[in-house]
Amino acid sequence: MTTKEVYITELLDHNKNPMSEKIFEIALRKASRKSSAYDEYTIKFSYVEKVQKKFMIKFNNQDVQEYPPEIFPQDDENFLPDLNEMKSITHWDKNDHSAFVELLLDLYRQYQKYQVEKLNSNERMRREYELLMKNRCIGPSDIEVFCQNDNGPYVFHINLNVTTYVKAFTKDKSNNRFTAKLTVTFRGREPEKVQPDLLLSENLEDIIGGIRRLQIPPYSIRTSLADYVPVIIEALKTTLQNGVNQKRTKIEFFLQFREKYRESLIEMNDEVITVLLTWNDFMFTVQLKLPLSFPVDSPACYLKSIFHRNKDVKSIYSKKIEQYPHSPRWSAQEMLSRFHSAVIENVPSFKEESVKRGQFM
Repeated sequence: MTTKEVYITELLDHNKNPMSEKIFEIALRKASRKSSAYDEYTIKFSYVEKVQKKFMIKFNNQDVQEYPPEIFPQDDENFLPDLNEMKSITHWDKNDHSAFVELLLDLYRQYQKYQVEKLNSNERMRREYELLMKNRCIGPSDIEVFCQNDNGPYVFHINLNVTTYVKAFTKDKSNNRFTAKLTVTFRGREPEKVQPDLLLSENLEDIIGGIRRLQIPPYSIRTSLADYVPVIIEALKTTLQNGVNQKRTKIEFFLQFREKYRESLIEMNDEVITVLLTWNDFMFTVQLKLPLSFPVDSPACYLKSIFHRNKDVKSIYSKKIEQYPHSPRWSAQEMLSRFHSAVIENVPSFKEESVKRGQFM
């Protein structure tokens, strides 16, 4: 590979570039021999999630290893990176394959600093940032602030690394990182104009069973971000603990279900469990459809006759057990016991209905 190809490979390697997940487009325009001595790379990366920043980086084709690239912001004419503060430029190392990675990191930090300085035009926003910086759990690299102009809106994007908490709850020994990204947008002083939003990493969302289950505490105008962030972290920790406990209950429910209906089990996966049972020479199946929120919410339970179908259609005669006792606070053993009792209670009437209303197959 050429030197520039190595640079790009390193740039997109998430193990070597902590910003790789932010990069969503790299475009190359090679120089023609007649018009230019430069190859131009246009790089777009995300900032505060929804904002896209675009930079053109030019490499001198005469000796890409000897001359550092030139940088041209494409979408913010007021931002000019201070090259003297960019070590990747002042100490350009022609033998370092990660040079392009360091350049992008320097460029990102420069833009991050530029946006923080814009907070000086709004005393309240500057104060929010200063108080937030005193939080021991958050460092400058964890915060992105953005303001399009002096009138706002002001966006605070805060990275909450909850890996330690998650591993303590789940006993996870992998190298996976678990993150939650809190975005708070200020469009005015009124509470209804302050919009908080929480985005979880996929592995974290999987633990709690879906982000929609996480209730974000409202932001009070009487508080500050420095006070609000710990509230979010505590709410997230509580939700994580509940999610882990519920997942354990679900696993235990599956194990006990398999043990109890070992000889009758037809199907079992995360969405459906089906068993074949007999009561007084009447054969039927019981099908459980498990919601994503199980065991918080009860599964839908259907009884289906082996011998009968509906008279007007060619489907198997079935009945849904509309209500049966269920509580997420119960143990898996208690859930299974209540479910089994509900099935036994409904079988006699279901058999009678199948004979009267169904058609023998």
